[in-house]
Amino acid sequence: MQPDIENKNEASGKNGTEENQRSTVNEENEKIVFRYNRERRLSQASPQVQWLAKRASGKKSGFFSIMFSTRASRLLFASIFAVALYFIVSPLFEAKASNKGNIGNASYSVEALAFEGRILIAIVRKGGGNDTENLIVMAGIIGERVSRKEFPVGSSVDAVYRISLDTSNTLPEKVAIKLITANDSLDLIVPIH
Repeated sequence: MQPDIENKNEASGKNGTEENQRSTVNEENEKIVFRYNRERRLSQASPQVQWLAKRASGKKSGFFSIMFSTRASRLLFASIFAVALYFIVSPLFEAKASNKGNIGNASYSVEALAFEGRILIAIVRKGGGNDTENLIVMAGIIGERVSRKEFPVGSSVDAVYRISLDTSNTLPEKVAIKLITANDSLDLIVPIH
């Protein structure tokens, strides 16, 4: 739609009131008159068009009102929320691999190695020697038989204990180990190298 260019003298009064016309003045003092007026057009329209214009003209503001305005945006928001919730909650239900821990004043670290269909486990203790105590080691793979072995702790400050597990045809990624002394116990989940 091309605007009409009129002289300044002709624009006053012929084409409606000044409030119904938006105009700008260019360098040559000519007035550009726009004849389109939305309010006047809507007042002459049918009631259905007026109702639709009222619904469509109100802009929604705010993040959540925009995110829930259409079905696709609601689905997008729900999927982003579900993925974020999964990454926040899933570590709570998965067993965290930990190969170190303390029982009393003794520090234990565990390493597991797969070799010729067996899992070889080495348990290293630093500190906390006691002649009267025994260390019970329970090692197992989920869904298979658990191996149990008892070691005397001894009076030395550092000690290494070894145990092996037979595996089925498939090699697991992790092995569960429970270390038990007279006073306390320690649960570890060790990745197999």
